[in-house]
Amino acid sequence: MHRSLVLGLVLWPTIAGAQDPAASRTLGRHRFVPSQIVTDPFIDTWFASVFAVGLVNGTGPTYGLEMTDGQYTVVQTGQVDLGLVGLDQHFSFQVGVLPWLAIHAKAGGNLLAASNRPTGLAVGVLVGYDAAVGASFSWVVHPNIRVGGVFDIELRHSLSLDFLSVIADSIEARDIDTSNLVAESDTTLFHPTVTAAFGLNDAVGVVLALRYSKSTVDTQRLVQRGDTGLIAPGVTFSLDLKPNLALPFSAGASYEPNIALDNGNVWHKFTAGLYYSGPRELFLGAELFFERVNFDPDITISNKSLQTVLRYSWK
Repeated sequence: MHRSLVLGLVLWPTIAGAQDPAASRTLGRHRFVPSQIVTDPFIDTWFASVFAVGLVNGTGPTYGLEMTDGQYTVVQTGQVDLGLVGLDQHFSFQVGVLPWLAIHAKAGGNLLAASNRPTGLAVGVLVGYDAAVGASFSWVVHPNIRVGGVFDIELRHSLSLDFLSVIADSIEARDIDTSNLVAESDTTLFHPTVTAAFGLNDAVGVVLALRYSKSTVDTQRLVQRGDTGLIAPGVTFSLDLKPNLALPFSAGASYEPNIALDNGNVWHKFTAGLYYSGPRELFLGAELFFERVNFDPDITISNKSLQTVLRYSWK
């Protein structure tokens, strides 16, 4: 019994791949590049590692109290630029259980440290982490089209720049006060997604997705995020360079705006990458990731990083 269980675990990727005719991520002879931000409907069995180095920056106004005719009024006194440098590592895997069903999981963490003096007054080394589990359901409705749904539950301990706390504290202190700049949040998120992939030809493919995210948050932020949720339409363009240029590389670009339903704030997310994809089971490459949001009054937060991606599939 014990030997059979060990043998089954060792051979599971091969067995799962053999039972799943959709494991190759191919539609209309196009093999799709995986995206880190837009969910696709594929049921292949794979393992992935993503390592990132990046910068988190925030700019916003500073305020002070000015006495006029015996009364204090709040006036803008300038602008402050705050920054963090970060390291991020995530591991994930998926197992194709049936031709229409896969289960997946992800876990990782990040380190953040101050990159300039105003931030350094408030921040040492910060640690965030997250984990997620989920399932994918999808079907081939045409030789070039696959559609499906994905359901994920995610637990996240995150760190964010709370500019409104900085503004409020600075007004009270009559000087820049970044002591409450970084807010910690513990979040549980539910992500139902509908997604579809279209193999246009052997070189080009497109993935469209629409995700709704609902969260419960325990946070230190001065202003609590609403619990209405957000919607995130996304698109990925996948390009295989082998058919036309005979090069063992693929390229991909993804865009996903995260639109908050309670206040209309939009987090814009974008990735673009180039990957070595000579063996059919391997994607190995580098990506640029960019994220940006604007808040009132005149607050901007952005995240820029370089990511290395390793993804190995069992066909």
